[in-house]
Amino acid sequence: MSRLRELRKRKKLSAEKMAEILGISVPYLYDLENGRRRLNQDLLVKLYEKFGVSADYILGNDKKTEPDLDAPLYENNLGDALLKVAEMVYEYNLPPEVRSVLFERVVQKFKPLERGDLAAHGPRQPGSGAFKAFKKEDENDREGEV
Repeated sequence: MSRLRELRKRKKLSAEKMAEILGISVPYLYDLENGRRRLNQDLLVKLYEKFGVSADYILGNDKKTEPDLDAPLYENNLGDALLKVAEMVYEYNLPPEVRSVLFERVVQKFKPLERGDLAAHGPRQPGSGAFKAFKKEDENDREGEV
């Protein structure tokens, strides 16, 4: 199977949708996937811009697979997820549009549920949020002591 077809299948795109994204006809896409035609520079650039895959990957000149853009979402906390995004940006040289989407998805998954829920030391651990809650209780206790 060609890397182009492999990419299309992995992204769960129909041939029609992939052809539309690339600005080509479906028969032309099938010719590319079956090796009857070669990818030109414009298509290689579009593949990079839309999917973050290198020309070397598509042409089969490297062994590195395309990045799993869901990988940061498998992490257990915001810090680890952001670290994973940074690693992917470095390893795959992701374009700015892909970086923005990754950061947005990570923040949406790990956004705090309520004020003070996300502290510098992690969720629901001693830090800014826990300190505020403790401080309020401490003030109430002092009023009763007088």
